[in-house]
Amino acid sequence: MIDTLREKMNECLRIYEDKVDLSQEMERSEWIKKFNSQLIITVGQFLWTRECTRAILDKNNPRGALADYSELLDENMNDLRLMLLDRKLPGYIRRRVISIITGEIHNKDVVDELILNNVNSVNDFNWKKQLR
Repeated sequence: MIDTLREKMNECLRIYEDKVDLSQEMERSEWIKKFNSQLIITVGQFLWTRECTRAILDKNNPRGALADYSELLDENMNDLRLMLLDRKLPGYIRRRVISIITGEIHNKDVVDELILNNVNSVNDFNWKKQLR
């Protein structure tokens, strides 16, 4: 079971990075439909943590990098909202999207708090408290 979860998690992450994020071969909505909720939410949290860390480590302008990431989170939530407007969306996918939206709203609030608190170090308490 552990090996299967590891394999599926790696596949989920690899497909996101290769086909959704980099090459745009796959829409994020299709990626969400392809994998189960546990994988999508876990990989989503991994990606969020990685992107926040990258933004904070931006030597030129961490606040600007966090603001850019905040805008991307807004775009992602808008895409998820549009998914919910599809009357043909199966109930289990609809519940999955609602769970993702709930997590992303929290993530967006945290990013906005990081901007407000002018976090510019991964050792800042305002960032470290999010990693628990």
